[in-house]
Amino acid sequence: MLNPSRIEANNSVPMDIPMQGFGRLEAIHSTITNTNIVNQDKKQLQPLRLIPLEEIRTHRLNEDQLRLIDNGRLYRNYERGQTSQRLYIKNLEVKYVDERLLHAIYDRYKQDSSEIEIILMREGKMKGQAFVTFPNEAMALQALNDTNGFILHEKPMIVQFARTAKPKDIV
Repeated sequence: MLNPSRIEANNSVPMDIPMQGFGRLEAIHSTITNTNIVNQDKKQLQPLRLIPLEEIRTHRLNEDQLRLIDNGRLYRNYERGQTSQRLYIKNLEVKYVDERLLHAIYDRYKQDSSEIEIILMREGKMKGQAFVTFPNEAMALQALNDTNGFILHEKPMIVQFARTAKPKDIV
């Protein structure tokens, strides 16, 4: 029978090793931090140039054309929604569309020091959908009018105002 506290090495010389679990694990300090990695990623992914508005307008489908796609299923229940400063975009091809491309489309609507927030869903139930938040409702309305139906990687973007969360009833 083997003694659990004795392990024989390949050269058949017994080594005494105390069996006290895994021993003590100590953290290894690294010079690379998460912020360094994020900054490296940002350096590699340079922003794209703005897509000219003329190009967006010439590569758009109007509402009648959108209703004909996929037997009308894609655009059947389309409503612009109640005006807000946030847009909801669906029908995006996640393999090819990233935040940089959406910025190339929507950054023209930002004001002097304001930023446009873009959240792109890449997996799960919301895959292929995005939310774009503008500084005000007027900018969002202009962006919706300009980009709804824009064909991006062979799929028309469906753009509408995002619904706001309904307040929960307190009982």
